[in-house]
Amino acid sequence: MLLSEVHAGSIYVVASLSGRWGIRRKLVDMGIDNGAKIKIKRIDNESIHFTINGHIRLRKLPLVYAPFVTVVSADAEDLSTQIEGICNVIPVVSFGDETILQEIFDFKPEVLKETKVHHSNHDIIFTHLPKTTSISGCSSEEKAIRELITSKYPDLVVGVIDATDLENQLYLASFFIGMDVKMMLILNNIDVLTEKGQKLDYEHLGKMLGTPILAYNGEQDKDIIIRTLLNIHHNTEPFVRHIHINFGTTLERAISKVKKHIKKDMQLSEEIAPRYTALRLLEGDANVMKSISYHTRCEKRQCVINTEVSRVERLFGSDIKDVIHEARLAYIKGGIKENLNAIGSTRSQLAGKKVDKILTHKRWGIPIFFAFIFITFFVTFEIGKYPSEWLESGVLLLGNYLNGIMEEGAFKSLIIDGVIGGVGGILVYLPNIFILFFFIGLLETSGYLSRGAFLVDKYMHRIGLHGKSFIPLIMGFGCTVPAVMATRMLDDRKNRIVTMLILPFMSCSAKLPVYVLLIAAFFPSNPTLVLVSLYLIGIIFAIITAFIFNKTLFRKKEIPYVMQLPPYRKPSGRLLMHFTWIRGREYLKKIAGIILIASVIIWALGYFPREVNYSQDYDALIAQVEKTDPTEARILELTKEAERHQQSYIGKLGNFIQPVMSPLGFDWKMSISVLTGIAGKEIVVSTMGVLYQATEESGESAESLPVKLRGEKYHSGPRIGEPVYTKVSAYAFLMFILLYFPCMGVVVAVWKESERFKWSLFTILYTTGLAWVMSFIIYQVGTALFG
Repeated sequence: MLLSEVHAGSIYVVASLSGRWGIRRKLVDMGIDNGAKIKIKRIDNESIHFTINGHIRLRKLPLVYAPFVTVVSADAEDLSTQIEGICNVIPVVSFGDETILQEIFDFKPEVLKETKVHHSNHDIIFTHLPKTTSISGCSSEEKAIRELITSKYPDLVVGVIDATDLENQLYLASFFIGMDVKMMLILNNIDVLTEKGQKLDYEHLGKMLGTPILAYNGEQDKDIIIRTLLNIHHNTEPFVRHIHINFGTTLERAISKVKKHIKKDMQLSEEIAPRYTALRLLEGDANVMKSISYHTRCEKRQCVINTEVSRVERLFGSDIKDVIHEARLAYIKGGIKENLNAIGSTRSQLAGKKVDKILTHKRWGIPIFFAFIFITFFVTFEIGKYPSEWLESGVLLLGNYLNGIMEEGAFKSLIIDGVIGGVGGILVYLPNIFILFFFIGLLETSGYLSRGAFLVDKYMHRIGLHGKSFIPLIMGFGCTVPAVMATRMLDDRKNRIVTMLILPFMSCSAKLPVYVLLIAAFFPSNPTLVLVSLYLIGIIFAIITAFIFNKTLFRKKEIPYVMQLPPYRKPSGRLLMHFTWIRGREYLKKIAGIILIASVIIWALGYFPREVNYSQDYDALIAQVEKTDPTEARILELTKEAERHQQSYIGKLGNFIQPVMSPLGFDWKMSISVLTGIAGKEIVVSTMGVLYQATEESGESAESLPVKLRGEKYHSGPRIGEPVYTKVSAYAFLMFILLYFPCMGVVVAVWKESERFKWSLFTILYTTGLAWVMSFIIYQVGTALFG
């Protein structure tokens, strides 16, 4: 009987589990596994309340799971016989070469008909599928296969695949992976592959797919194949795991939105894998739409589907079925490419493969890839500086204009020093941000970014990561928050956590304005070299820390998985502009939101209190020299304003933390900028814009921020009159910005994605500690060597 038919107060023994693999995993996690003894306490409208194996703790099972559990009354006289009879029945769906199946399992496959075979005290019931290369189409055979899998959910799917036609054969197998069923693949003609000079690491490929792949070379392999099938049935086969085929950022977003809508109905989401259902709905499967219309509100569901289909087709300029087909094929090609060593094979003359010969060349592939990265940074800085200069001129003109028409007072200072000085200071770097995102989009949408992941894969393995981790790391150059979220594509939790921990060292777009500002001010002769050095240093630290973490914190053996290898695609102007605008828009939102608010708060903390106790009577001194020595009078005015600023609220805070930052060559303004940068690295520039603007009289003509930084001097203390910034202190400051505390958005993202606050806290502490040590070394050693 089924668990849905039991009575309260009785005791039952679990005989078998059914349903899709995800359901079975959830049941096992609850302790409901073959042989478990369940005592039913009570049954209500939503759940079955029970204890298991004599334990006191009361457990609750939602009723939607009950039909997937077959039980036998514990009082039955022939209990062992009943359980064994149920447990030892293995429903199997097979596809592929009927001859090979007949040789191994001693039965003659009949299409869509059940055939019982007895092996090792088990009854294996085979249902053989008709020949097909896909099960996503509208033919009667394909519909029948989908219906068979989703309605009966066999214990596993056994497929015979031809080693000489891997791409097509694995393409078919990928559909079963998406349907959430266990699978075992039997590899035929492996000797033919060897004769062609090719070597396939099929065991490693199987581990990537979460599916055992066994070579069949004759009678000697029969026993191991049958034993593996039985092990999978009894959940004792290692490396059997459920994976998700990654369809790329755009499609994954569409799948996620539709799936979220489906999962609102618990019964629907448990009957069929929600991800599979979402994919079929996006492909316009009329049967799936009809079957779920009884569960969910049709209009709302259809609205979500239509919106996502339109968005995907508009961006790719292709039918969504073609886009999904290409993404699925890219996944399969990625697995094959990583595991097939084609020594003497002839390649197709397709343009994409010709390009691949060059761009993924064993020796030249990596230098070519990093040449593209260098070009990206060069254009970002060198070309981006021209529109940035135009924007900067516009901001200065606006500041000077308002300066001339507004009356003196707090409101004028707020607008000029706070809003224009803070928001304008960061707005001028908007072209650099858009150019950077444009090039990242170009790499991603063209398919070249995934090739980069393949190129560095073997080097990533040396530090304990997979080449697939390279994609979130590259995304980190844009924004670290979505990069942290992108670690979801990594199947291994250890890899996910390590990738999250090293992502802050990737110089995100928020750090770029700080880099550009300091480089323009102090390294104008070789800006690209300095900029690239910062990005490279971040990468080096990411490599070192990943290696250390994998040797200390995470020693678990790495689980292999497949990287997607999408086809080369000429990026459409619409797709590229959309990619750039969506990411650049987030930067604009920050400027209009958090950066504006932060600028006003920093201005207020620096503007108040207005009444301070000066060290001397500046007004009297200025009056004495104003007519005879205007230059001296101006110096006294600036000194007075600097002292007032030091006694403001923000000045007191800066002086409080100054002892910690002083060994790094930072003055109190630099220290405050670092502190406010915790909210977002863009705010570092805004803070500087406000603080250094505030040292000038509002009535003065505005100067660009780099000019102000170069002219900043100490107004008190043992270094009075000396420049605050030197090339050494500027580079130490840049190093601190590169390495320290990731922004709060990243901290929250790491917490959410890792599901542990300790990893967020660890990220804060170790990055900030490392930043302090490295900046200290740079400043102290650099000062000793170069003065």
